[in-house]
Formats: sequence, structure tokens, C-alpha cells
Amino acid sequence: MNLLKIRYSYLKSYLYLLGHTSTNKYICGAKETPEHLLLSCSLFSLARIKLKDKLAINYLLFPLLLNTTPGIEASIAYLSETKICTRKYHLARELVDD
Repeated sequence: MNLLKIRYSYLKSYLYLLGHTSTNKYICGAKETPEHLLLSCSLFSLARIKLKDKLAINYLLFPLLLNTTPGIEASIAYLSETKICTRKYHLARELVDD
């Protein structure tokens, strides 16, 4: 979770800054950032519903997800389900992009 807080990750927004990818866009067309993938990407709407249910809230805020114990636990479950932000996810995506 700390890597998401400091914006170091396998996301294209970070890799693009380093020159390791030609675009900072996710497959949905939006900039691939932690905020986008956790809070608004339509490709993960079902996982996000589970995240909201786990936290018993109707809306998600980035500070809630990364700065509270329940938020961190729910975010870990979300990331485990979606497999985003991991090295394995990044390497699999590299194979598809090539």
C-alpha cells in the first residue's frame, strides 16, 4: 500500500515518466493511476462494489482506502481480486503489449 501512496508502482503513469512505456493510458483510455484503478475505472466496477460493501459505505475516497486499517484491508482484498498493481500483472501486460 505504501507504494501506491508514494506513486511508485507498475502502473503506466509511473512507468511512462521513467520512459519504460510509450503511453500512460490504461486499456479503458484513461490515465492509469492508482486513483483511477481504485476509484473509477469501469472495468473494475464489480470489484469496487464489493469494496464498498466490505467498508459499508456508498462512496470511496483515496485517503480512506490507504490511511485507515479497514480501508487498507479492503484495498488489499480489491487488489488481490483484480490483480492490478502487481509485478505479475505488469509482466503479463508486457507480453500482450508486444
